[in-house]
Amino acid sequence: MPLVIDDSFARAVDIVLSHEGGFADKKGDRGGPTNFGISLKFLELFPEGDINKDGMVDRRDVELLTRDQAIDFYWREFWNKFQYGKFNDWCLATKVFDLAVNMGPSQAHCLLQQALLALGIKIIIDGKLGTATFRAANNANRDALLAALRAEAAGFYRLIARLNPGQDKFLTGWLNRAYS
Repeated sequence: MPLVIDDSFARAVDIVLSHEGGFADKKGDRGGPTNFGISLKFLELFPEGDINKDGMVDRRDVELLTRDQAIDFYWREFWNKFQYGKFNDWCLATKVFDLAVNMGPSQAHCLLQQALLALGIKIIIDGKLGTATFRAANNANRDALLAALRAEAAGFYRLIARLNPGQDKFLTGWLNRAYS
């Protein structure tokens, strides 16, 4: 597990892991095999993804991934990479982080920007967390922004379910996550 200077990341990753659970390879899930929310496609991007050191990254590596290894990926490739600690509000940082893990960072960041826009805050929707987005989010009304972000996430999940036959079976879980 990475060295954590404060407990913001540790608390946030606990929430993400509670949503993700352990190993899953559900029929029809486009994410494929995942463990602690880390998919095979994601694991293939990193040399250390070859958990069993057999020269290839495959389903077995996903199965062998430990909680601490998943936390390390989340620390490096999400929390630090996208600087979620720059949000003044821990709940907002956690919600954006959680959505980024589930739907991809760019999509989660677009939804945050759409939520800001819904509050009447002028912002460019580009899926990037830059100075303008952090400033806008940190100056917005926290409760209103979280409500708007949850609504945007729920709408996104509903759209996926409507446009992708077979994915609707995941909608209840996605909506629970959106509104959590």
